Amino acid sequence: MKYLKKNLIYLLKKKSKIMYNQFMGILDWISQSAKKLKDVESQINEETKDVLEVYQKNIALEREIAQRTVCARRCPLPQSDSPPYGQVP
Repeated sequence: MKYLKKNLIYLLKKKSKIMYNQFMGILDWISQSAKKLKDVESQINEETKDVLEVYQKNIALEREIAQRTVCARRCPLPQSDSPPYGQVP
C-alpha cells in the first residue's frame, strides 16, 4: 500500500510539473506574441505619421499652387523684350 501511495504521489507531482511547464510555455508564447504585436503597431503608427505628414505637405503645396495660379491670372506679369530668367536668347 505504501508503494502504491508513493508512486501515485510521484506521478501526480510529475504530471503537475508537466502541466505547469506547458502552462508557462503558453504564457511565454502569449507574452512574445503581445510584444511582436506592439512592435507591428508601433511600425504602423510611424508609417501612418509619415503618410499623414506627406499628405499635409501635399495639401499645403496644392494650396500654394492654386493661390499662385489665381494671382497669375488676375495680375499678369508685364511683357518685356528680355527673355525669361534662365533662358539664353
